[in-house]
Amino acid sequence: MNEIFPPLRTISTSKATAGSIIRIPRSDPVLAFVTDQSFDKGGRSLVILNATIEGRPSILFGDNWQNVDYCLALEGPLHFELSTNRGDVDPKGHDWWEISGVIVSVGDQFYLRVAPFDGFYGGYKLVNIRTGSLLSEPIPNFAWTFGVWRVWLRDSIAARSFSIFEFDVHKQTSK
Repeated sequence: MNEIFPPLRTISTSKATAGSIIRIPRSDPVLAFVTDQSFDKGGRSLVILNATIEGRPSILFGDNWQNVDYCLALEGPLHFELSTNRGDVDPKGHDWWEISGVIVSVGDQFYLRVAPFDGFYGGYKLVNIRTGSLLSEPIPNFAWTFGVWRVWLRDSIAARSFSIFEFDVHKQTSK
């Protein structure tokens, strides 16, 4: 049987696997990280990775996003590569406390800090980058925070591995 690379499939947002990345068809396609929160009528909470809303961060939490029947899902394990270079890491988590998109270490888990879609309602959420679940316990006062990271789709043939998305806190202009 022939293989496709990257491994893709068409799926609805309601059936997408938590912790996966999907592309939602729009005039400017939306790249989203899928959470484990689902709602009646197929709604799903998503982390929008490439939002282009004036005055808002590029990474936003879309609570109860309407079901879309034909998204493109990237299949296969995703690899989050965190920079540990000096200046790319905040050991106490205070420098980038209100920056959406940084990754926060809590125990042995890693969470994406995400701003609410509507900046007036709700606070920042922490979404587990392995499972897509939201942190249910109180946010710690001190936490290692990573400001530069990439998501890779790796392949057994190294030349076919590629970066899907990258974030750099130093290039963020809005909170």
